Amino acid sequence: MKKNDVPQDQDPAFEGGKKICYAVGDDGRFEAAQSSGWQVEAAVKEVAWKVIHADLERTRSAVASGLASPLEYFMKLRQMDPGLLAQNMGVMQWRVRRHLRPRVFRGLNARWVARYAECLDIEPARLREYKGKE
Repeated sequence: MKKNDVPQDQDPAFEGGKKICYAVGDDGRFEAAQSSGWQVEAAVKEVAWKVIHADLERTRSAVASGLASPLEYFMKLRQMDPGLLAQNMGVMQWRVRRHLRPRVFRGLNARWVARYAECLDIEPARLREYKGKE
């Protein structure tokens, strides 16, 4: 895309700001160019957020019915998967997957709950007591 053709569609997510992208300049080389957004990109982000929120709602319902652990809900709320959570915790992925089981999560000791809570930036009591009702 030529530098003069970089979209300037005023994406509300940018809150009046701009982002840097790369475009072809007059000399045929790539240059940094500023963009205030692109309608197509904004539409795709909106769809992606709807999918994320729907998955989060399904997980909240699963926690409320006892089919998922609070750990799974807060992991998804922070947009993590078991691999990323395991990496941030410094543990093996299989251990996180095991702790996602409601029965296993209920049996975790306070040390594990505190470690997960710190990683997920919530209070340990909130993680332990969350029932999916909110």
